[in-house]
Amino acid sequence: MQTMFKNCQDKNQNGCQGKPWRVNRGQLVSAPTQAVVCHPGESALARIEMRNNTHWPYKQGCVLRSDFSGIAAGSLEEVYLPIDTYVPEMSNYFLSIPLSVRENAVITYETVHAADFHVCGPRGNPFGEKISIKFKIIKKLDEEQLFISATKIFSELDSTDQGLFDMVVEALKETNGDEKHAKEIITKKRYAEEDDLYS
Repeated sequence: MQTMFKNCQDKNQNGCQGKPWRVNRGQLVSAPTQAVVCHPGESALARIEMRNNTHWPYKQGCVLRSDFSGIAAGSLEEVYLPIDTYVPEMSNYFLSIPLSVRENAVITYETVHAADFHVCGPRGNPFGEKISIKFKIIKKLDEEQLFISATKIFSELDSTDQGLFDMVVEALKETNGDEKHAKEIITKKRYAEEDDLYS
């Protein structure tokens, strides 16, 4: 299968040479713009929108397959996702791609990597544009550490504003425990609330 992908990609980055309809049968309309945050031993979903921009419907038996390399190959479970819905001609459809991270996956922190996929026909031949999903693997935030960090930041803010502690917790979750980044988010939110109050 890898050889098949390579032969096709060597001829044309987006499909096989001399067959533009192969690209049009699987056009990527939209995909996550930010890196999908993943945790070891868990799965995350990347929702994409595709378009069959030809005048022929998909044949039964089409699938989405992974074509991993680098960090993705060593960290993610292979994907074989049947396209069960009927895809008529000149139409868009949606897929939720699972990014299932192995327990022993390397933590990449803020370093972003790419996981590549292709839509394949019933005989396994890839068609359409390459689908590339950005991802990063981070350690799951420990609840006890989250509470300790939230209490610390809340004390430093020296404020009795109602709802501030909850804001601190949400900021820490958003930044995966990065206290410095969380403080920046809190400051922006508080300024925004003051602007709304006096506007």
